[in-house]
Amino acid sequence: MWVMPMPSLTEISISVNNHYDAIKIVVLDVVAAQSIYPRLVFNVEYTLSETDKTGYPLKDYELIDLCGELRLSEQTETIGTFEWIGQRHQTKSGTKPQGHRINLHCDLDPRRIEAIEKHRDGKPPTFFIELWPTLAGKDYFTNIQTRPTRITIDRDKWVKILSGLRYGNFDVIEIPRGEMDFEGFEKTIRYLKESHKRLNLGDYDDCLSKCRMAIESMQKLMPKREDTSDSHFKKYLEEKLGEESAKEYTGIISRVKQLMQSSVHDFGDDIDVKRAQVRFLMRSTENILYLLGSLGAGKAVME
Repeated sequence: MWVMPMPSLTEISISVNNHYDAIKIVVLDVVAAQSIYPRLVFNVEYTLSETDKTGYPLKDYELIDLCGELRLSEQTETIGTFEWIGQRHQTKSGTKPQGHRINLHCDLDPRRIEAIEKHRDGKPPTFFIELWPTLAGKDYFTNIQTRPTRITIDRDKWVKILSGLRYGNFDVIEIPRGEMDFEGFEKTIRYLKESHKRLNLGDYDDCLSKCRMAIESMQKLMPKREDTSDSHFKKYLEEKLGEESAKEYTGIISRVKQLMQSSVHDFGDDIDVKRAQVRFLMRSTENILYLLGSLGAGKAVME
């Protein structure tokens, strides 16, 4: 029965003793590991071929280790190293070799993930993989270095991987709810979570739009303040914070919301500056929600 081959992300051919394609390594998939820290898992299949070529025989050998590096560019910007983790079965070479599947792990951290996100700027991420197989035969032991191979991951798939890596959830954001309306509060939090997803997709307009909607949703939860106009909202803040503080905080919130409407169109081409501005406004949103949640957590909400 013919079985359709599984689509792969890339295929790497390695020469040994002038035997081209002695080792074939196919990267089948990339997923986020189920671990307490961010880790990428590359699902890999390898085959080991033999030859009786005169002068360059290649027989009875096995792959005993496979390591390497994951990079953002061909020779530099290393993200992390590959490590073969899991049970290792003894798999010898053959004239009609069978494929053997293993997992290569690459550990990450928030700083490295952020570097990847800046580099891709909302586009499908592109990496370079360089692998270093270690072979062992009856009378020899050798390390082989390969050329870097380019690999591109679909954008939607990468966003799912980011979610699995818990990217954007490394900081615990505390936003008090108290006795505020549960459904209204959950709506506010959904807007905030969606803004993080939009950032990962590189949709900066939508990201800041969701931030603004989160602030206005929280404002509607304030006691006896059904609309979100600054004049009504300021009166409520005056009751809680005093006239002078209310004036300053109202001005800050109003200015942040204005920036969310217009500044995204003036970010320019500098990726680092662009993301820094968006992240600043996202963090500002979280701090505003914390302030409003604290002020609106009293019994007055139920009146």
